[in-house]
Amino acid sequence: MSKVGQAQELRRRESQASGQQSGVFFVSRGLLSRRRVHLCLLVVIVALGTLLHYGDWLPVLADAAARTPIPLTNRQSLERILLLLPIIYASVVFGRSGGLTVLGIATAIMVPRALMGPGDLVQALLQVAGVSVTGVLFLSLVVSERRRVDDARAMTQRIIMAQEEERQRTARGLHDDTAQSLYLLSQRLDRLASGKGGQVDAEAAAELRDVRELAVRTGEELRRILWDLRPRILDDMGLLPALEWLVDEVHRYHGIRGKVEVRGPLPPLSAQAQLIIWRIAQEAMHNVVKHAEATEVGISVARGHRSLKLRVWDNGKGFDARRLMRHLPRQTKLGLLGMQERARLLGGTLTVHSEPGKGTSVSVELPLTRDYERGRSVAAAPPAP
Repeated sequence: MSKVGQAQELRRRESQASGQQSGVFFVSRGLLSRRRVHLCLLVVIVALGTLLHYGDWLPVLADAAARTPIPLTNRQSLERILLLLPIIYASVVFGRSGGLTVLGIATAIMVPRALMGPGDLVQALLQVAGVSVTGVLFLSLVVSERRRVDDARAMTQRIIMAQEEERQRTARGLHDDTAQSLYLLSQRLDRLASGKGGQVDAEAAAELRDVRELAVRTGEELRRILWDLRPRILDDMGLLPALEWLVDEVHRYHGIRGKVEVRGPLPPLSAQAQLIIWRIAQEAMHNVVKHAEATEVGISVARGHRSLKLRVWDNGKGFDARRLMRHLPRQTKLGLLGMQERARLLGGTLTVHSEPGKGTSVSVELPLTRDYERGRSVAAAPPAP
């Protein structure tokens, strides 16, 4: 089957998948399941704190407390300080609303004990106030830090999207002006070299033909640059044909054999989501060409139960992936960081597996849900009419 036929077949399969599934959205990876786990742990921590706080009401814990050398006042202070743990945990995991909720619960646990329990009432209430104020201060610190991190990430994502818009404008301008001018120049040079525009001696005709060949090569190089800036096949035929074209270009220019594998019907993806996924694959392929010294490369796209997985692998020389990912934020090379941030734009994660002499695998997992809330993700495909 020809390349055009293969591209059309891939597009047909993609269209069939879009007809079978609709309204698929990207959300944060495993968000719901992770929140449930954190919530369960938080409930356990609060329950244990409450049990220790009122432990002298239980015979077993009361006997154990009586045998400890710690005085009652110090023990009560320690019990109240321990209730800071769920406040801190909730603030880090759930943010301001979670921290405030647990702070209120912790205060509600401590106040009755301070009012009805043994010991000095004023000292107990002061300790409760101290724990509450400490919780509020820590909550403010966590919220401020989370806001700073979120702002930095949002700025990075806006820069990435602005870069894509600028690439699109540049590609359109080059195609409409420069590429057309080169095409017309080649035509006129061909006409002059053939003698149709007047009498031209052999030496001048040979020179004109050489200039024409240079113009043609420049046009081909410009075409390649245009496709790197904004692949038309992605807009015209979709993600899978664009991935096929990417593999073919790597084989054409660098001699690295490649293939694209598709597993299962893919969900419908917005144009923005397809572009981001393609950019990740493009950067991974660029790294293969530049660093891997590979002879074979592959791209696989698979739909799982609740996720879309993209994997780019090669049989090259590999590297120490653990060391690289550990020091990734301090790396001057922005390729992996760019892929990571693009994956986050779709709420996904990037994983790199590699060992020296055993090739490299770059995997991106993008969770899916059927939530129809608009604005949940930049990659949301519009609901079916």
